[in-house]
Amino acid sequence: MPFSTSYHTRFPEYVSARFPVPVRFLHSFVRWFHNAGNGCMVATASLERELSKLGVHNLLRWSRGIDQTVFHPMERTERPFDLPRPIFMTVGRVAVEKNLPAFLDLDLPGSKVVVGDGPARADLQARYPNVLFTGMKTGADLARAYAQADVFVFPSKTDTFGNTILEALASGVPVAAFPVMGPIDIIEEGSGAAHWMRICRPPASRRSSAAARMQAACPQIHLASRLKPVSHECPDGAVRRKPARERARPEPWTASDRRHGDTGGMMAA
Repeated sequence: MPFSTSYHTRFPEYVSARFPVPVRFLHSFVRWFHNAGNGCMVATASLERELSKLGVHNLLRWSRGIDQTVFHPMERTERPFDLPRPIFMTVGRVAVEKNLPAFLDLDLPGSKVVVGDGPARADLQARYPNVLFTGMKTGADLARAYAQADVFVFPSKTDTFGNTILEALASGVPVAAFPVMGPIDIIEEGSGAAHWMRICRPPASRRSSAAARMQAACPQIHLASRLKPVSHECPDGAVRRKPARERARPEPWTASDRRHGDTGGMMAA
C-alpha cells in the first residue's frame, strides 16, 4: 500500500538526550524508515536540508499554521498570575530536550512562567521554586495565558518547527530564541517586527553554561522591564505588538493538505 511519512520530531537527538545510543545508529533508522514511503513531509527548509544530508529522499514541504481566531492579542492585566511584570513565558512539554534551564537560570527582572507538563516538571519545580509552573493549558485558557506574556522564550535547540512560537506571535508577544532549526524558519530578521523578536546569537567565546550563553547573546531581553503594559488603553503598546502578530499568518490547511494527498495512501510519523 502506498504511504508517506512526516518528520516532526528529531528522534535521534531526543533518544540520545536520554540514553547512551550513538546518534549515527539512529540516523540509519531514520533513513530506513522514511525512505520506505512515497515521500517524507517536512515543515521547513532547514529541516529539509538536514534530512537531505542524512540521505533521506523524496522530501516534500508540509507547512504548519495556527488558529488566529483563538490566539490573538487580548486586554492585559496589571499582575497576571498574581505576579509582577515583566512576564517571561515558555509553553510546551516540560522535558529534558526542551533545554528549559537555559531560560530558567537567567537573571531576569519580573517573573518567569512555564506553561505545560511533562516528565521533568517535578525536578525543575523543585530546583526553581521562584518560577510559576502552571501545568497544562489548552484552548481559550492557553490563549489567555499567552496574551499576558511580555516576552515568549523558546530555549529548545531540538525542535523541528515550534508551533508555540506561532501561537505567541499571533498573541502579539515578541519571541527570544536561539538561531537554530525552527526559530530561524519562523522569525525573519530585518522584518518590521525584528526589534520585538530578535534571534539570540551565541557569542564567539565558549561558556560552560547554556544559560550564560543565552544571556550574553540576548542583552535585549532585559529591555522587557521597560516594555509598556499593553491593553486597550495603551495604543502605543498595541502598535508595538502588532508586527509580532503579522509574522504568524498561517498557510491555509487546504494547501498543505493537498500536498499530502498528492503522495497517496496512508501517512506515518
